[in-house]
Amino acid sequence: MNNKNRLDELATGGENEKIPMWRKLGFSAFQMSNIMMTLVTTWLMYYYTTFLKVPIVTVTLMFTTAKIIGTIVTPIYGYFSDRLYQTKFGRKHGRRKSMFLIGIPLKAITYIVMWIPGLTTPFYFIFFMLYFLVTPMLSTSQLTLTSEMSESSGQRAQLVGFNQAGSAIAGIFGSLFIAWIFKLCGQNNLKSFVIAAIIYDIIGTIMLIIFYNSVYERPVDESTILENNKLVLWERLVNIFWNFFSAIKNRSYWTYVLMWQSEEPF
Repeated sequence: MNNKNRLDELATGGENEKIPMWRKLGFSAFQMSNIMMTLVTTWLMYYYTTFLKVPIVTVTLMFTTAKIIGTIVTPIYGYFSDRLYQTKFGRKHGRRKSMFLIGIPLKAITYIVMWIPGLTTPFYFIFFMLYFLVTPMLSTSQLTLTSEMSESSGQRAQLVGFNQAGSAIAGIFGSLFIAWIFKLCGQNNLKSFVIAAIIYDIIGTIMLIIFYNSVYERPVDESTILENNKLVLWERLVNIFWNFFSAIKNRSYWTYVLMWQSEEPF
């Protein structure tokens, strides 16, 4: 069954519409791609300070700044994704899946550059920031796809369950595989980290491609196309953050954030 038929089925399926098992497994591949992040959060600081001689203060600043960047750009990505159907590119590829077409190659490139030895400290800093600029582009869009793929609360719950299972698999595999690399090549060997980064980048990118080919969106209609208002850019940005601060007043929002932080490795 092609993607167009699935979209037609989604438009008329209602509460009884079921998502095939292969699509649910493919949906979990997004979290499996987080083996890339596992290597970053557990070993990148050690790699930078031990082998690349980047000052610990600089590395700490990199991680702290990345957190701040993620907080700022996440609502901005959500805003632009909601309005991508106003563009030819968004209507062709989807308002959510377009973000993955842009983000997947960027994430693969910025990830591996972070591990290349022999570069300057500013170069590592820049690509570290770029990596954490791209990552929220994907995660923000992925979170919306449970609602895009089904109207059934039961089917959505299953997608969330597969998502959590994928996260657990990524954490376990990511930790065990690097230990195996260290056993073969040694932990005090710079090449061990470079080899691991290449392998993790390849696996993570493949998982993202599987995810991309497993998900689908709602058909284009009046419910998915937002009107293009007359606000200038700075007024739109103000509205984004005003809506964000309004959301954090909601108790359910904080409950969800705590659940998400308990699941995410970084």
